[in-house]
Amino acid sequence: MSKRGVVLGSMRKLHALRESDCKLLVRVDGYVLAGIVTKIKRVYDSQIGRDRRWALGVTMEGNIFEEPLDRKNPQSGRLEDCVQRETEFMMYTARKTFDSTDKDANFSWLPHQFSLDNVKGMEDEVDGLRRVNLRMDDQHKADRKRMELLEQDAGNSSERNKNLRETVYHITRKLNELEMENQGMYTLLMKLRGHGLVVEGELSVEVSRALEKGKERAMNAHELRIMKLREDEEERQQVRGTFPATDAETMRNAIKDVVEETVDKKNASMRQQGQGKPKPKPLVKEGEYEVADDSGGGDT
Repeated sequence: MSKRGVVLGSMRKLHALRESDCKLLVRVDGYVLAGIVTKIKRVYDSQIGRDRRWALGVTMEGNIFEEPLDRKNPQSGRLEDCVQRETEFMMYTARKTFDSTDKDANFSWLPHQFSLDNVKGMEDEVDGLRRVNLRMDDQHKADRKRMELLEQDAGNSSERNKNLRETVYHITRKLNELEMENQGMYTLLMKLRGHGLVVEGELSVEVSRALEKGKERAMNAHELRIMKLREDEEERQQVRGTFPATDAETMRNAIKDVVEETVDKKNASMRQQGQGKPKPKPLVKEGEYEVADDSGGGDT
């Protein structure tokens, strides 16, 4: 038989079951199809003083079964409905087996819709917290990695600072050595400068002497005589300056009188000898005094 024939046959049988008021019995524990319920009856329970519903039917193996559709709570003694869901085709029961015992181990309950909503909300909240936790965990890992990098950078910075301190120490020590060397060089420079000044003074003296000797060698006899006369005149000026002005004037007048008297006597003697009147002799200035020139400047 083809799959389509099987499906169509099953649909016809399901419709027949529904019309016969039969339902499929499904266990909540694993959603297992346990059998087909053909009838529901009520059985009086003398312990609780009321009727209880029982399901009658056939198992999937073809055996007849009976099981209560409720249970008596061992702790409270109240009846609890075992049918969790019921439609026109199916009945979901909390019992795990066809055993009629009411122990907790023989039941698996579907949560109430309100509980399901609460559970769903709690699950969503847990999922949100889980995502937040994951983000925080990722952030923590990132912060941890960043901290490790910062610690590494701090270590590198510490090493660089140590190297810089050592470099500064060596540079400072070298600078001190250079300053001491510079001080020594400055002292030596001062000594050399003083020695240079001494040598410069000696050279100046030698140059002055050489200049004097050069002048003497370069001058002719006439220039030497003129320079000598100038020096003698300077000496006379210095000597004359030591006397009062009145004494110098008196001496000058006296000398002038003597010279004029001598000239007059000579002129008179020449007139007596018939030589005629002689030409006056030019006066030569010697120092500050004018005297007659006897070198033959007159007529011969």
